This record gives sequence, C-alpha cells and structure tokens, in this order.
Amino acid sequence: MKLVIDISHWETVTDWSKVAEQVDGVYLKATQGTWLKDNTFEKYRIGCESVGLPWGAYHFYELASSGKKQAEYFIKAFNDSFGQLPPCLDFEPIVKDNGEPSRENKLASVRSFLDTFEVATHKKVLFYSNPDHIKRLSPIPDWLLEHYLWIANYGVDKPLIKPWTKWAMWQFTEAGSIDGIEDAVDLDHAQDDFVGHVTQPEKTDKEKLDELWKWYTTFK
Repeated sequence: MKLVIDISHWETVTDWSKVAEQVDGVYLKATQGTWLKDNTFEKYRIGCESVGLPWGAYHFYELASSGKKQAEYFIKAFNDSFGQLPPCLDFEPIVKDNGEPSRENKLASVRSFLDTFEVATHKKVLFYSNPDHIKRLSPIPDWLLEHYLWIANYGVDKPLIKPWTKWAMWQFTEAGSIDGIEDAVDLDHAQDDFVGHVTQPEKTDKEKLDELWKWYTTFK
C-alpha cells in the first residue's frame, strides 16, 4: 500500500524534501467550478517535480456550472503538463438552500465533464467522492463504474464503496501530520498498482550533479 496526500492553498509546504521522504505521491487542487484556479497549484507542482514526487491534479466540481465548461477550465490549468497520476474530478458539491439538481441532471453534467476531458486529453479521469454523495447519485450507471474510485470515508476500518467493487485510493483522514507541511493534511491509502506504475520524472544533469555534490560534501 502507498501513502498519498492531497493539498491545496489550505496547506503550507515548508520542505518538499521532508515530504518526499514520507509519501509516495501528491494530489494538488488545480481548479474549482469555472472561476477559481488554486493559487498554490503551480508552486506546488514545481515543488513535487523538484524532489521527484509523482503528482496529479483535481478539480472541485460545482453544481452551478456545466460539466463541459468545468472540464475545459480544468484542462487550461495544466498547460500541457498533466503529471504522473490520473487527473481527478472531486465530486462532493456543496448543496445550497435552494436545493440541488436532479440525479439525472447531475449525472449528465458529470458525464459531460468526463467525456470532454478525455476526448481533449486522452486521459481517463479518477472519480473522487464519499458515501453520501454516491448515495445521492445512485443507482450508479455503468459508464461511471468504469472509472477508478477515490473514496473519502473517515473513522472506519473499511471504506463503503458500493456499487464499486474496489477502490484505487481511500482518503482515511483529514487530520494527518506530515513533516514539511505546517497544517493538518488529508492522508490517502493508494493501491500499489495505482501509484506504482507511474514514471518518476527524469532528473536533469544539473539535478544529478547537485545530488552528487551533496553526497560528496556530506561524506568527505
């Protein structure tokens, strides 16, 4: 089992080297709706790459915008650098006092998001949600079950994932502690084959020389 964290502007990273010693991958918040690009996304992406940490990005879905427009907004945030972990749709929409769309309308919007993203990028999207929102979408159609599931389920020994039969990642706490990050962090178990198949970013010649010099100055 691998350990993955997911972070956004709510977390302050102070030492990426320490983070890399403890985790196997990082998900970064990139966008929300059609109006917000997380102001730490670029900085944290560069931080991950500087220490060879596989990264992926997620989009926080909003009920008020069309799935197609949200997918297009998400795509623009990447600037053609999609990371090593699958892009993710975070589906835990905030329900306002005036209610929420019907199950059919929500599913249509989610499908529009997934299809728009995958046609444009040729990348299959990871689906993040929790048991409550999965219940609101149920029965879950076959086309959604074809996507890897990232489930958020706290305080349990085994996550509730029905009707999925397996999970790719399980967010088991929102109150984790990681050296090199000042704030509480979401911690996620990830299946070995989900993270293990990614290709680590290739180090540049300068990075290789810097590592060699660091080793030399430490042990000479």
